[in-house]
Amino acid sequence: MKLKDLNVALKELDIPCGAIDLRGGLPDNAYCIDQIGKIWEPKKWEVYYSEKGGKYDSVFFDSEDEACEYLYRLAKGLEDSNRNR
Repeated sequence: MKLKDLNVALKELDIPCGAIDLRGGLPDNAYCIDQIGKIWEPKKWEVYYSEKGGKYDSVFFDSEDEACEYLYRLAKGLEDSNRNR
């Protein structure tokens, strides 16, 4: 799964607006995905929770596919908890 595929898949889920951010950075109270690494290093992907300008619970991946799948599973969990309210 690539970012564009993840974006489409997320639109089909019933998750709170702003709970997932695919642009990276540090939005408040959102799960994020970001490509990281120096120019001379292999690119890695990071999925994390952003809150009040900080990154929490970072998980790192070697591929975009793995990172997107992981974030999708997180989003599915948010969808399930949103339905149970």
